[in-house]
Amino acid sequence: MLRLPDGENDFILLENVISKHLGALFVGAKIRETALFRVTRDMDLDVAEEDASDLMKEIQSQLKKRQRGKVMRLEIDANMSKFLRKRLIKGLGVEKENDIYAIKGPIDLNVLSKLVKQVRGHDELKYPPFTPYLDQHLVSGNLFDQIRDHDIFMQHPYDSFTPVVEFIHQAALDRRCWP
Repeated sequence: MLRLPDGENDFILLENVISKHLGALFVGAKIRETALFRVTRDMDLDVAEEDASDLMKEIQSQLKKRQRGKVMRLEIDANMSKFLRKRLIKGLGVEKENDIYAIKGPIDLNVLSKLVKQVRGHDELKYPPFTPYLDQHLVSGNLFDQIRDHDIFMQHPYDSFTPVVEFIHQAALDRRCWP
C-alpha cells in the first residue's frame, strides 16, 4: 500500500503500480497479460535430530526443499484468463482444483492492516489501545510460592504477559531451578 503524494488519505496498491510499469521492468518484451497470484506451499520440516549428524546442515537442506514444496493453496486474480490460469496451474504442479481460489480484489488482505496505520486525521475511527489485566499479586511476590499454594490461570492477550517474564526471571535467579 503506497500513499499518493498529493492526497491526504489517497492510496494505491503496489501491485497496481508494478502492473502499469511492467514495460520498464521487462524492456523489449511484449506484455500480453498481467494477473496476480499467491502460492502457499507445504512447509513442514521433517528433521530427525537423532538421525542428523549435522543438525544445521539438515535444517538448511530442508529449507531449500521447502521452497519447492507441494502447493497447498493457489490464490489467483478472478479476472485471470483461462490460458494463463492453465499455464500457472501446470507450471506450479497444482494437483487439486479445490486448492485454487479465485479472488476478486486484493490477493493479500494483510494490506488492510497496513492501510489502517497509514490513515491520517481520523483517530476517532481507531480502536482505543488495549491494556491487559495485571494481577498485582503475581508481580509482587515469589511466583514459586504462589504456584505451590494454588494454580494460576492466565489467558493471553487478556492477561498481561509480565508475570510470565517475572516467572522466568525468578527461575533464572533461583538455584533450585538449575540442573
